[in-house]
Amino acid sequence: MKKFLINSRGQRIHLIENTFGKDSLFILCHGFTGSSDSHVIASLRDVLTQNRMDNVSVDFTNNLNESEGEFENHTISLEIEDLRDVYTHYRDTYDHIYLLGHSMGCTVVTQFAIETPIDGIILAAPAYNIAEVIISFAEEDVDTAVAKWREQGTVPIYKEAHDRYYPLRFSFYEDAIAIPYERVREIVCPCLVIYSDADTVVPPEQSQALYDRIGSSDKEIVNISGADHSFESPSFTKQLQAIVMRWINKQTAGSR
Repeated sequence: MKKFLINSRGQRIHLIENTFGKDSLFILCHGFTGSSDSHVIASLRDVLTQNRMDNVSVDFTNNLNESEGEFENHTISLEIEDLRDVYTHYRDTYDHIYLLGHSMGCTVVTQFAIETPIDGIILAAPAYNIAEVIISFAEEDVDTAVAKWREQGTVPIYKEAHDRYYPLRFSFYEDAIAIPYERVREIVCPCLVIYSDADTVVPPEQSQALYDRIGSSDKEIVNISGADHSFESPSFTKQLQAIVMRWINKQTAGSR
């Protein structure tokens, strides 16, 4: 079911909600330029719904989706604020809340989990330092690319599904490099990291670095070898779904 929630800045956040009266909720967070219909988010929503597990997929504001806001104003910190608004909306309804992220959505999830009591997190194709990943796609060396972005004020970001470019302000990069990535050592909830040794967007060593630094004593890392960044092919999608459901069933054993 589609619904809208007003965030703390007065913007409408678009959500896709599926509820079955269970005591656990799974909140799904998309990646850079993504949406609640991105392949990883839609695939995990489908398997959760098939198993009658309550779930809500978030369209972050200032993104290329059904929520309000302009993409040029997009920052990770604002996505974390959106997640806090969504979490607060559901917090009193559920005994347990789990967060699932894909790509940059994993940065939102981990930074949120540092400060908030979460029952568990699932991270698909995560980066330890997303700022390093994003700037690595620049055609010039890092210093030149950053200087040009700062001077021009915006940088064009290509969205393949729309076949067009969208401007993104330099404030996005300033915000991304200020994220306290090292604080993931403070995460103590159970954690599952899923990555691919063939990922050409987020280097696998970034996912491994995040796993190594997460402080939880209950953590697991799984490599879906050969998969692309979004686990697009049917065989990789099925592996992703199976790995996630196995972990969830272990974590929620005894819940209704």
